[in-house]
Amino acid sequence: MLFKSFVLIQKKHPLIEQSLIPMNSISLNMKNVLIFIVERNPVWGNLLKYRLTTGRFMNTRLLHNPEEALSLISGNTVPNFVIVDSEDQSINCLEFLRRIRLQNSFIRVIFFTRSGDCDLATEVLNAGATDYIVISGKQDAGIPELIKNLTYLCQEDYQYR
Repeated sequence: MLFKSFVLIQKKHPLIEQSLIPMNSISLNMKNVLIFIVERNPVWGNLLKYRLTTGRFMNTRLLHNPEEALSLISGNTVPNFVIVDSEDQSINCLEFLRRIRLQNSFIRVIFFTRSGDCDLATEVLNAGATDYIVISGKQDAGIPELIKNLTYLCQEDYQYR
């Protein structure tokens, strides 16, 4: 009973009401988030893009090499997040992260990989990556964790605006 009365007071009090963040605003905000997926494997890239769009991240672009991502970032297209596979042999993770940071320091870079290299994870996170997620087991094992982390980061961005 005490909880119900608190909710009624909370709904009537304008200062408390202003501090609450409506969940539909966060959902709308997630639809506007631009995500670049840098992945050479088209099957894995399309699976990741599909799972992100079903997870309410509608503005997702699949890019097949890091140079394509860097050229878009140097243009007028600036993503909120860049998801990159650190196992890709064409990508030097630290160099790619450094080049993104030089162009725009507000882009969040998430490394999503099948290798659990602790040294690389430490180096990348110390260099400024937002997250390093290791996929274990089946093909899409780390995707729910990625969606959960992206949702949390979007809520955090919304709260601190």
